[in-house]
Amino acid sequence: MMLTRMVENRGLSIILLIVLGLSAYAFVFWAPFMAIDDSISIIYNEDIKDFSRFGRVLTSSFFGDKHYYRPLVPLSFMLDYHLFGLNPAIFHLTNVLLHVLTAIVLFFLMGQIWGDRSGAFFTALLFVIHPVHSEAVSYVAGRSNILSALFVLLAFLFFILSWNKKGRMGWYAFSLASFFSALLAKESAVILPILLIAYLLIIERALSSRSWVMLSSVIPYFVLIGVYVLIRHYLGIMEIHFGRAADNVFLEFTTFLNGCLTYLRLFLFPVDLYFDRAKAVYTDYTQLPVILTWLTYAMITVLLVRYRRYASKYVYFFIAWFGIFLFPVSQLITSIGMQEGRIALSEHFLYGASAGIIVLMVMVARKAGAWMMKNQLCSPVVWRFFMFGIMLFLTLVTLQQNLYVKSPIAVLKRSYAYDPQNVRVLYGLGHELALKRRFQEASIYFRKAMAIDPNRTTSTVLAHVAIANALAEEGKLLQAIAELESIREGGELKIMVRNNLRSFYRAAIYQLKKNLQENPNDTERHLLLGRFLQKTGNASESMKHYHQAMALNPDDQRPRIYVRELEDGQSGTEATKSLLSERK
Repeated sequence: MMLTRMVENRGLSIILLIVLGLSAYAFVFWAPFMAIDDSISIIYNEDIKDFSRFGRVLTSSFFGDKHYYRPLVPLSFMLDYHLFGLNPAIFHLTNVLLHVLTAIVLFFLMGQIWGDRSGAFFTALLFVIHPVHSEAVSYVAGRSNILSALFVLLAFLFFILSWNKKGRMGWYAFSLASFFSALLAKESAVILPILLIAYLLIIERALSSRSWVMLSSVIPYFVLIGVYVLIRHYLGIMEIHFGRAADNVFLEFTTFLNGCLTYLRLFLFPVDLYFDRAKAVYTDYTQLPVILTWLTYAMITVLLVRYRRYASKYVYFFIAWFGIFLFPVSQLITSIGMQEGRIALSEHFLYGASAGIIVLMVMVARKAGAWMMKNQLCSPVVWRFFMFGIMLFLTLVTLQQNLYVKSPIAVLKRSYAYDPQNVRVLYGLGHELALKRRFQEASIYFRKAMAIDPNRTTSTVLAHVAIANALAEEGKLLQAIAELESIREGGELKIMVRNNLRSFYRAAIYQLKKNLQENPNDTERHLLLGRFLQKTGNASESMKHYHQAMALNPDDQRPRIYVRELEDGQSGTEATKSLLSERK
């Protein structure tokens, strides 16, 4: 009874959502940044650290490539940084507060769509505590999902209010502004007009009541999408991969549909959540999982059609909600993957889509409770305790996920245990271990990642650096130098590579000088010492060791070549690589 009174009181409902949301994510405030994404978007992102670069943020691609245009996200990072500095707790707090705000907006939106305040509250409650949102909320880079969903829900709410409240044009303008903000947070917000059409056709029955007037009000949303595309085209941020073979699209889509069945299971039994979920693409039409996947969806479709008179319009709308929200990542538009032969099925894809399934869960729970009490299978008190137990279980799982986030290495090792072929996880794990100076362990994961996918420039450079440091720790300085000198393009990490090389050169010079004290007639060591001295700018001492090598072995032409290079001012990188390969 007390809970019922709280639900009927809108203010108390909002307070309860805030308290439960902050409590479910209490441990995340002690979590550090994640190197795998936060290094590029926050830690080493100079644009967010200077307000004078505001215009650059508005016109730059997210993550530095040509795929993503999400200026609202780095602008929010800029605000966090300038108010509180590079403090991960504040960045995490912003994510959690935005998540709670999204749940509150969902509460109001469901009240408008469903007309059931109690159902709307329990939908928002499940939304704010459900662990399936942990990836979007607990990782700072997941903010794009939260911001986009928040503004999509606001746009939807204002659209409904524009038909039901006074001041229609004001609410409508707020809806359009919210939608454009959603687009600037994440491109997947383009689904809103389709969602509005589904709402009008299924819930409002627009074709039979207010006819085409309400449907025509969706047109400006498509116009805004056109404006958004033109802006991206003008800025040169329009890299989308089309033109895949039809059989590839079919198999990728089938893999995605199979992944959706896993998503549905995670809502009920979220026991194997992990960061950066992915799935290998099916390779043949005749594979058993392909056949079973399509049979499952065919059976679901038959059941929905056969028993359509027993299901309310809300059931069909919220099923459509789930499908529409996931459409941008369904592999039908473009391939959403992280490496060849695999598609991304990240749990943060569910952030906006989850509301549709959560509403259905609330509906089923209420129907099941009413049926059980009607048939005297349990008392209302027992049923309430059972539902409370489910809520407590979900909250505890969310807290457990946040405990993992306190250690990025633990997060990535958990993902690796579930998916040892995930290149992003392998590179991320290697990077985190390298930051802890656990180079030998890092090199293991980097080598595995490079064996699977050697074409990631930044990640590959980091891998070479970690492997070089691991070799250096083992006392194999020459191999460490060769590892770094094998890097052709350092990209944005070239300064780090150069600094590591200088450090290794100095260590090698010290070691070679020590060796030559014990054996001053070692021609190869004189040559190597000369090369490393030349690399560090000590030309005169380098020349001395070349002449000593010539005196020890007059028939060896290499010292003469190196002297000539030195006199010509050449660095001799290729010659050094050749020498190092001989020493191996």
